[in-house]
Amino acid sequence: MREFRLKVARNGEEDPIGEQSFNVHIAPRWQGMKVEKSDGTVLDYSVPDGIHEAINVKLQGSNISFHRYLPLIQSAALAVGIRGDYFEEPHEYSNVQDASRELRVHKDASGPIHARDGPIASMGHLLESDRQGYRKTVQNDDDNNGRNRPGFYHTATLGPRRIREAFPDHSLPKEIKHYYAKNAVSQGDDSPLAHPKLCVSYQVKRWDGKLGVTPDELNQLERELDQTVLSILADAGLDLAPS
Repeated sequence: MREFRLKVARNGEEDPIGEQSFNVHIAPRWQGMKVEKSDGTVLDYSVPDGIHEAINVKLQGSNISFHRYLPLIQSAALAVGIRGDYFEEPHEYSNVQDASRELRVHKDASGPIHARDGPIASMGHLLESDRQGYRKTVQNDDDNNGRNRPGFYHTATLGPRRIREAFPDHSLPKEIKHYYAKNAVSQGDDSPLAHPKLCVSYQVKRWDGKLGVTPDELNQLERELDQTVLSILADAGLDLAPS
């Protein structure tokens, strides 16, 4: 039985540096399915009850709206002779494993984000006296070669309880991160890699819940990530005006 891998990318004339693309792994699944290991051992493959025949789809992409993946997968399937209606209704077990919002901040302006009294440090110390739940903070101001680079790698990771202390209407666990590329020190100011990124990412391992792929759940994911990014910038005193 064949398994397919597809790569979908925006037209190179519209995206010359290749920032918008995703890869798809398509694999059939059915009750009673067996797999053969490299040593010749044959085992039953675990398929959830309630699924008779289905297609398992795993995808990884960047710089694409969460809501566009499903129609783009259908278009990609049609382009190689696979029926697009196989991908019309994601199963209730379908879920998001990773998602993030990132933006690059000029290094001369990003200091308040990772300051000792800045928004990342403040979130890292939420419920300081509470010894329940998950909280992780990292403050590393030297790069991998020991060269000083303030804000090189600063993170705060908050489980659901602590994320609600920062955003009462949020429920998804998140990591907030300010970081430089490994070779940022050697880059000229005209290189984007000389400047750090602010990243807010969904942390699937930090809770027992599940984030599915329904439109409402994707809206929730988008809203929580965007609100967190914008709030951090605002708390750091950065100008959020479009200009």
